[in-house]
Amino acid sequence: MNNPYLGFISMTMALMAITASAQTQDSILTHIDIQISGRPDTKKALLYESGADIRFKAIDVAKFVDGTCSFDYVSDYPREMQIIFDDEFLTGRFKIKSFYAEGDTVKAFFEGDNTGIDCIESSGTIQTAKKQLSDYIDRESGGSLTELYRKMDEMESSGEMYIEEIRPIYLKMRNAKESERDSLKTIAEQIAQKHDNDIKTEAYKKDYSKSLELLMKQDTIRWSYLIESSPSLLGLMEIRDQLRMESSFRNIDDAMERIETIFNANYGDFSYHPYYDDCKLRFATRFLRPGRKYDADYKIHAVDGSEATMSDLISGRPAIIDLWASWCGSCRRKSKALIPIYQKFAPLGLSYVAVAREFGDTKFMLNAIEKDGYPWQSYVDIDDIDGIWAKNGCPNSGGRIFLIASDGKIVAVDPEIEFIEHYLAKHFYAAAKK
Repeated sequence: MNNPYLGFISMTMALMAITASAQTQDSILTHIDIQISGRPDTKKALLYESGADIRFKAIDVAKFVDGTCSFDYVSDYPREMQIIFDDEFLTGRFKIKSFYAEGDTVKAFFEGDNTGIDCIESSGTIQTAKKQLSDYIDRESGGSLTELYRKMDEMESSGEMYIEEIRPIYLKMRNAKESERDSLKTIAEQIAQKHDNDIKTEAYKKDYSKSLELLMKQDTIRWSYLIESSPSLLGLMEIRDQLRMESSFRNIDDAMERIETIFNANYGDFSYHPYYDDCKLRFATRFLRPGRKYDADYKIHAVDGSEATMSDLISGRPAIIDLWASWCGSCRRKSKALIPIYQKFAPLGLSYVAVAREFGDTKFMLNAIEKDGYPWQSYVDIDDIDGIWAKNGCPNSGGRIFLIASDGKIVAVDPEIEFIEHYLAKHFYAAAKK
């Protein structure tokens, strides 16, 4: 039987060659040329690394002049980067535009908004291999997710994804002022309730179902590629991407186990690359679920710079680990709701460890503590130096709450306040009876 991956032999050998050179290379300079058309509101290009928190990691790299801009990006290793435009950043509606920074020239062209045509070209080895792999997957699966997503984006932009009754409300909401949005949202919710929340058109639902079916086919082909092809930087990056999208897996445990098996068996030679450690950390954080032991063997820092170990702070007693941020409204609301819990159970032995995720300095954190009235000490991770959020499986989130039992096992992740109170009351009541 013919091997379907014979077409990838040459590109795999080339990828293996740059793997060896990447281990010793000090810096890699990639030049990027971007041309846009039909985007009158776009003034700047921003750049961020794939998987990074776009809210804080996106950097201005160039201004457009007559629809073009150019810039250089210097990296320590080949990395997967993504382009976003300033107007997209402000609205939060954008399409992923990726390229690989691997020391060559990248030429990108974007026409119109997110429903328009885009093209990213490069002679780089990883970029070329990715293009060949994507084309192969499209051919073997019988369709292109890119084209299907573009069609669905067009339906969203025009409002045609929604039934006629709610469509004009949706279109008004998109351009409404802050003061008008709440009233429009209320009207939309009332219409949605009348239709039992079935407000998408049949055409959109049909395309959505097609996209899920095609995605599953393409994932199967991609798995085969990872299993049957020689390990490469592209393979490492594909594994990293799959781990970042784990929430889309139908069976997360099964999928993660398959990825980890491939990774452990084939990718030890890539331990020099930062993405290798990213993958290892992702595998570890998949065990952050109820019934599993919480891995508290890591350092945290107080505002004054003093250091503590999480395991020392929570060992041997029930604990709440509150990961929050001054800029995260929902995190602060949860933390404020936990104040009565703290006041009730801390005197009985509850350990409460709060860590804030801040950027630049602690000014906004200290203001938030004073305004919200938190009675506990809060540690801080500035600019993700300690990697606390990544260690806790939420690298791009504002916060997360863990309820930990006295034996160190996770009771719940992001539980409701009522659940926390019920659990702690039951625990301390049982302890008092002994």
